[in-house]
Amino acid sequence: MKRKSFFYYLILISVCSIFLTTCAPKPGPNLSYNACLFSQNPVTKEEILKQLGPPTKKIYLNDKEEWYYTYHVKTILSKFGFITRFKNYTETLKLTIKDGKVIDVKYYTTLKD
Repeated sequence: MKRKSFFYYLILISVCSIFLTTCAPKPGPNLSYNACLFSQNPVTKEEILKQLGPPTKKIYLNDKEEWYYTYHVKTILSKFGFITRFKNYTETLKLTIKDGKVIDVKYYTTLKD
């Protein structure tokens, strides 16, 4: 009898762990790490393009450029209204570039419904 209950618990734990791992969002670019890295070490446009690829959006100002990298994080659990801890959100990395070098780095997230 004890042996059967052990196998039931083992199956239950296995099913729960599979369910929880499938609900996790897919890993994307680590924009917060890049924001920290770029703010500590001066980098050029070429180094940014090599590491992150082309930006999602570019804005040209008088003598500056603003490059935006965005990543939308969608979680499966956000579809359930009673689970408020897991929300969809957007990560944004904003780089201000002047004379081919990064002069300002901003990282922020915004919640989505």
